[in-house]
Amino acid sequence: MSDRTRGPRVLELPEAAELLGLPAEGVEALVGAGYLKPAGSGPAGPRFALGDLKAFLARNADEGDVDLFAEATQIIDPKALLDALDGRADEMARRAYDIFTGAFPDAAGWSLSEQARFIDQAKKRFEAILAVTSQGEEVDEALVGDLEAVGASAAWAGSPLPQLLVILRISRDLVVQTAVEVAEEHGRHWGLALSLLLTRVLPAMDRLTDALAQGYWGAVVGRQEESQARYAHVVERASDGIYEVDLDGRIRYANQSLALILGHQRESLDDMVLGDVLVPIDA
Repeated sequence: MSDRTRGPRVLELPEAAELLGLPAEGVEALVGAGYLKPAGSGPAGPRFALGDLKAFLARNADEGDVDLFAEATQIIDPKALLDALDGRADEMARRAYDIFTGAFPDAAGWSLSEQARFIDQAKKRFEAILAVTSQGEEVDEALVGDLEAVGASAAWAGSPLPQLLVILRISRDLVVQTAVEVAEEHGRHWGLALSLLLTRVLPAMDRLTDALAQGYWGAVVGRQEESQARYAHVVERASDGIYEVDLDGRIRYANQSLALILGHQRESLDDMVLGDVLVPIDA
């Protein structure tokens, strides 16, 4: 078969990552942010047409001859990129609201105060993402605790967890998009900073997501336990006799009032057949 009849060369994720000089997670982050379009999927993840990868490198080159991720004599610390992103937290928050209204059209009808609250929360969320990213493995546990509290508050307010996860995904993608934009604006010597940042953003988002989910489900379980405790308190102090029986009619639970009504010790009612202890009313 001649070369003319062959389709475009397709690279697996590891090959694409090597070509771009990024970890596989960084390449997947670029896909999620819409900067790379996969040509399909394979066992290792997304596949990419070689031409698309070269086009991406060309778009991110200075004067068309050096790619954004190539080594440079001037190395920029990732913190400089983080600082630049921190200065755009407000912009990212407003963009997050626009994207959110696309996923949840009802949000477009929010009042100005509701919109302002969403944008303010989004800004704080971006600042938290950047804070976690900058700290690497040495994450302040107080920050994680704050995010658990956010998840718990959402659970108590009745907010659905899937919506929260969508918001986190929007946040992650916007951080990646904005990081690429900032690196493009500053030139190729910011490429290494971008590469290192991408290796930190995804783990940071995993920690944020875990903290949020743990706080959310912890509150859900706590709410259920509190409800059960409240129910048990009411049942225990009820003046009416209350009981539970299994399918065989055996008593599995009886409150103190039932024991008094039947003239039995409460403990003696356990596992007794209800019909054996009920006294029929004379006609």
